[in-house]
Amino acid sequence: MTSPVGARAGGRFRLSGATAWRTRRHVPDSASSPPRANPARLPHHEPAAPAKGAVIVVHGQGVHPDWNLIGALRTDLAERGYATLSVQMPVLAADAPRDDYGELFGDAGDRLAAALAWLHAKGYARVAVVSHSLGAAMVDAWLARASTPAVQAWAPVGMLVAFAKPPRLPVLDVVAARDIPMALANAKRRAHQLPRDGCSIGVTVDGTDHYFEGATTALADKVAAFLARVFTGGCAAPPAPARISS
Repeated sequence: MTSPVGARAGGRFRLSGATAWRTRRHVPDSASSPPRANPARLPHHEPAAPAKGAVIVVHGQGVHPDWNLIGALRTDLAERGYATLSVQMPVLAADAPRDDYGELFGDAGDRLAAALAWLHAKGYARVAVVSHSLGAAMVDAWLARASTPAVQAWAPVGMLVAFAKPPRLPVLDVVAARDIPMALANAKRRAHQLPRDGCSIGVTVDGTDHYFEGATTALADKVAAFLARVFTGGCAAPPAPARISS
C-alpha cells in the first residue's frame, strides 16, 4: 500500500504517495528532514484483520511520524486492531521556541483534515486521534474551531496546555507520572472540563516521563481500551446544561 504523506497542491494540504519530509517552512535540512527510516513503514500502518476503527497519530515538536513514541503507538495500536495513520506535522528549526509554533496551527489543522478525509475515503467511519505534547495542542486548536467534533474520540498524551474550549467528544487525557511540570499542572485544570459521558477520564501512566520510554505498551493498552468503549457505543451523551429559571 502506498504510504501517504503530506504535500501541498493549490495552497491546500493533501495526502499523496510521495515520501517527502520537508515542511512548508524552508528551514535547513538538519531541522526539517528527520533521519531516514524505511519508507514502507512511514507513515501509515494498517492491520491485516478487519479494523475496529482508525486512529490518526500526531507527533509533537520537531520530530516525525516514525519517531520513538509515535512509531510505537502507530504499530502497537494496529496490533490491537486499529488502522493507524501518522502524518508529518509542520515543524520549525530545531532551536525554535515552542511559542513560535502558534502560527503553524492553521497548517496543522489542514493536515489533520486531510488525514481524516483520507481515512473516510478508505471507508473508515469511526476515527479517533491520539496526539502527543505540542501535537496535542495542535489537535486541540483544530477541534476547538469545528462547529461539531470532526472525530469520534481523542486521546491527548502529555498535553502542555489547557483546553482551548471544553471538549465535546470523549477524551482520554493521559500524562506520565514524571511528566513535564506544565503538563501535570494543566492536566489538573483540564480535569474539570472533561465531558461527563462515562468514557472521558484523566489517567496517569506510572514509572515514566514525558516521552513514555519503557511504557508505550501500557499506554497503547489504555488507549485501545478507551477506543473499544467509545467505538462500541459505551459512552453516554453528556447531560444538557441546566436551565436557569428567570
